[in-house]
Order: sequence, then structure tokens, then C-alpha cells
Amino acid sequence: MKKIKLCNGITLFFISIILVSKIVPVSADNSVSNPYYTSLDVKEKTYETGGCYLEGWPLRVSSLQTEVNPDGTISVLNWTIVNGRATIYEYDQKAKYIRTLKLEAELSKVGGFTKDTEGNYYVAFGKNVPEGAFNDISVAIVKYDKDGKKLNKYLMQAQTFDEKWSKSYTGVMQPFDEACRLEISGDMIAVYFGKSGFVAPDGYHHQSSYGFILNKETFARQSGRDTGVTIPNSVVKIGKNLFDHADEAVTIYGKTGSYAQIYAKKYGITFVDPAIAPTVKGVSNNKYYSSEVEILFNYGTATLNGKAISNGRYIFNNGSYKLVVDNGFKVVTIVSFVIDTTPPVIELRDSSNNVLKSGAITNKSFKLTYKEDNFKSIIVTKNKKNMTYPKGGLFTAKGTYVVTITDKAGNKTKVTFTIKNY
Repeated sequence: MKKIKLCNGITLFFISIILVSKIVPVSADNSVSNPYYTSLDVKEKTYETGGCYLEGWPLRVSSLQTEVNPDGTISVLNWTIVNGRATIYEYDQKAKYIRTLKLEAELSKVGGFTKDTEGNYYVAFGKNVPEGAFNDISVAIVKYDKDGKKLNKYLMQAQTFDEKWSKSYTGVMQPFDEACRLEISGDMIAVYFGKSGFVAPDGYHHQSSYGFILNKETFARQSGRDTGVTIPNSVVKIGKNLFDHADEAVTIYGKTGSYAQIYAKKYGITFVDPAIAPTVKGVSNNKYYSSEVEILFNYGTATLNGKAISNGRYIFNNGSYKLVVDNGFKVVTIVSFVIDTTPPVIELRDSSNNVLKSGAITNKSFKLTYKEDNFKSIIVTKNKKNMTYPKGGLFTAKGTYVVTITDKAGNKTKVTFTIKNY
């Protein structure tokens, strides 16, 4: 057997792959149930400097991350996204297969993951963005419960404030170069990864590491602080380099229309007028939504149904909500909204009290009942012509009927049925 010399970092990674391959179930035909079992054709190459690497191994061995969970069980993440989903395989303390978990992927590639003591998963997703696409989302951290249901997410723009200070290593154009780790400590989750930035003045896309911390419950980003500077309306001149070397993000407080506002706009600094209520985006007052919403406000602090909520938080669960955003000067914006992802429920029963499915054909009369807390409208057609919904939902005349019920969030349920002579 040919001896192969391995670099230290590659040796550890290679060994971990071999160990993982032994605990993934092997099918007789080496099919999808065992995506990591493979024959390795490993070659050695040596640089003039004496360094070495395994030629072709990224193409021959699937990329995996293995985590030993707090309870001793093992989770294995496949970095390949298939049909818009990331895959996690779970094993017990003796490496016996338990189940496969499919997670809806937020972006096109996976960086890493971790699991907390409650069984929730936290997965880092990423996407390579084009040169100059500073406002595109390049990193997403998503929280799932033990059954793979999405609970929360944090989306990061490719060019964040704490990347703007450097003119040479700027932005996250290509995340997860070489490495990505997620670690939990108390109520905090730390995210750390390698990345390539946007083109620097020297014409190169430099590589560097990048990290930040989230609160694992609220998903508020903990790194970075904000310095507030109040500038009186009487000020008519400010040095252009005044805030260039600030170690923290700067917010200028002043009066709308003042020189301070003009200055802030010119140099890309956040400006706040304490007399003006915060602006809310993502949700509107008295609106209904059929999917998740993102809470966004330009400044201040916020509560949702009386509990503190961070800017950029996603809300998934059905219910009625009251968002209150305070600008810090006792001027508030209040937005009430409803999330309703459940379509109306329609039930059909014939005169013999039999429950029938949509598309039923019968020679008996029908009674239609429906359940919808946020009802908006009902449309009925008979033989493709509109008609009034019958009293009590009782259909007796022969014909083909189509009933469509819509709720305030836009969810719809449609049923069809036909009554013949009876």
C-alpha cells in the first residue's frame, strides 16, 4: 500500500470523514441512503515549498460536519443542498441511526450548524453575491425546532457597518471560505467563518475571518454598539472627517431640515428627529398575512404583545399582534396585524349526513358548512353562473356547484359538487 503524507489540518478532516462513513447506513446498491460511502482515489502532490494536499478529494467525498450533542447523541450535517433542503442525520450515543431530518434551506449553500439542549438546530446558510452587491443577503442563520420547523432567522447584508471601516478587506462576498463554526454559550450563539471580500483598492478579493454574536432567542445581533450625538439646530458647519475614526456606529439626533440632517445624509450617517415617530416596515396596521413577516423599524426599541423584540425579527406563528416602537423620546408608532396561514375549512354533508369530498356527485341535497375566524368572502357558482349563497348553506336544486371561500389573509378553499335528479 502506498503511504500518503498528509498536512495536519487535512489529516484531521480526512479521519473525520472515514469515521462518519462507518455510521451512515449502507444500502446494497450504495444509493441515496448512503450518500457518503465511496471509494477513495487519493493522490499526493508536493509543492516546491514542501506543502502537500489531497488532489480531487473535495469531488470524491461529500462534505460533512459532525457534532456530538449535549445529550451524547450525534448529528451529521450534509453540506449539499438537495431540492431546496439541507439534510441532518441523527444517531444515538452508540452511533446507531435514529432518523433523517430535512430542513428548508434559506440560501444556496450551508456553512455549519449546532444544536442546543432543547433540541433546536441552528444552521448557517450562505450565498455568493456579485461584485458590488453590497445590499444583497450573503449569510443567514436559521433556527429550527427538533422536528425541523423554522422558528427564527437572521439575515445579514454582504456589506455590514462593521465591515465598512476597512478599505481593503470589505464585505462578505463569498462566505464560508475554508471554515464555519457555530457555538452556543448561555443565551448567546457565536458565528465564525472564513470569507472573501469585495474587490479591494489593490484589485484583489482578500480573504479573512469574520464573526458575530446573536441572542439565540431573540436573534438580535450583539456585536457592535451605537453612539448617539445630538447636534443643535444652530450648528451650520461640521468637519467632514469628524466621525471617520469612530469605533462604533454613529446616530445623529437633530431637527428635520437642519444642517445636521444634510450632513448625515451626505456622509451616510443615521439621522433621527426625536419629534418624529419611528417608521415601521414589513407589517402594516390592520393587515392580515398568510406567511411569515419581518419586523423592521428605522430606530428605537420595540415590543410585540408586550414583550421586547429586536429589529429584523421574523414572526412565524398564527395570531393577533400589537407592535409598539418607541423612538426613545416617548414618541411611538403602533401597528396591529394578524398572521393567518390556515385556509378556511369547508365540510359537505348530504341529506343522509354522509361527509363527502370535493368533486362528489350525488342524487341527494347538500349542506355546506365552513369554519374561518377571519372570513372575508364566499363566492358560489351554479353551472358556471354566479348565484347567491343559499340560506343555511343548503343546496337542493340539481346542477354543478363551485364554492370558494376567502379569508382576510388571502387564503382560499374551493370545493365542487354536483346534484343530479332525486
